Amino acid sequence: MQILVANPRGFHAGVELTLHAVERARDDFGEPEPIVLALPREPNRQAVLAAGARRAPVPSAIARPATEAAA
Repeated sequence: MQILVANPRGFHAGVELTLHAVERARDDFGEPEPIVLALPREPNRQAVLAAGARRAPVPSAIARPATEAAA
């Protein structure tokens, strides 16, 4: 039996679209301002960061659970 892998190190379509969108925005508008990424899985976030986006610092009230932020 022979198994052919079309793209062994590729991303799924959502990551590909995100990478292209970031690259187009960077080409059109220059280096991006820091953005907060709300991507659910680590590989996706790393792919976007690799495309040139930078993760913005998250305010401490948002980064901590509500019970800690209120204290």
